[in-house]
Amino acid sequence: MAHEEDDNAYSWEAGYAEGLNIREVLREDESGSLQPAISDLLSQAKRKRRLLERPAHVRLGIMRHVFVLLDCSACMTDKDLIPSRISCVRKALDGFLDKFFEQNPISQIGVILLKDKRAEKLTELTGNHRKHRDALAGVTEASCAGEFSLQNALEMAMKTLK
Repeated sequence: MAHEEDDNAYSWEAGYAEGLNIREVLREDESGSLQPAISDLLSQAKRKRRLLERPAHVRLGIMRHVFVLLDCSACMTDKDLIPSRISCVRKALDGFLDKFFEQNPISQIGVILLKDKRAEKLTELTGNHRKHRDALAGVTEASCAGEFSLQNALEMAMKTLK
């Protein structure tokens, strides 16, 4: 009977079935859920894909100091991007931080908010990725007001970098 199943199977299925033990790959947690195992597999696949996409010419030994200027003026509450401009920028900045620290593990980055014609440091220069994520989570539409001032932000960044 098992022989008949092998004969009825497609040849491409054999390549996937060889060496695959589902019990080893998917393990249940205490509550019987497979969700943690699936999320681990997805994160491993993402990491593997990022490592393959990494440019070969990246110099990992260079220590960079970078400030990101985040516009928090009143125009960032516009709804032309869903749900708002500021939430789209936060999401893009989160992706940038992932790639930045992956390619520059010993570098430091800081975030400066620009609103009410003033520059305000959201985070100091640091290599702690979690600190930036936590601080960015607090930036909402309610914190956006006034006008943008690039000059004040550049002056603050220069003072800090000196």
